Amino acid sequence: MELFKSPTLDEYAPPGLSETDARLHFEQAAREHRDLETEKLRMKYLKKMKTIEGKIRTAEDRVARETDQYDAAKMSSLMSFGASVLGAFMGRKLASSRNVSKMSTAARGATNAAKQRGDVKRAEEALERYRIDMQDMNDRLEAELADLTRELDVENLELETLVIPPRKGDLKINDPVIVWTPWQMTEDGEATPLF
Repeated sequence: MELFKSPTLDEYAPPGLSETDARLHFEQAAREHRDLETEKLRMKYLKKMKTIEGKIRTAEDRVARETDQYDAAKMSSLMSFGASVLGAFMGRKLASSRNVSKMSTAARGATNAAKQRGDVKRAEEALERYRIDMQDMNDRLEAELADLTRELDVENLELETLVIPPRKGDLKINDPVIVWTPWQMTEDGEATPLF
């Protein structure tokens, strides 16, 4: 007897089926197995994606915070610089110690604003990296799902053929029976049955 086995599904087809019929028999089991494995894959990737989503939200908050700080530092620096220039021109001495102090404070404010701009840029880069990680994770999930679907397609399903020879214990021999039938010999020497 020939049996067909699917190693992927770890299941045998009923005896006596052809390979085509065996594939049809495995179709429902393959669909159920694919659905189960798909759910496992989704759950596996869901945990990782939730972690990355949390990092993305944190990075978005950081970008917003750093942008606000940069805008505030830029505005403060511009106002300080404008006030010191205006004060220098409106006052009596252009190079007084007070005017020089105001200009150095404005320069420190500009340096702080430039630092804040660098912080914004780093926060945006981190956010972009997390978004790329999320896209990579999604691409890997889709690729694994496609591989799983292809592997469990009935036409691509690997089948092993097992030939089961009869065992000695499976053979039964009945008692021999002798049957006599009457025959007659013709004049030519040929035997002909009489029944």
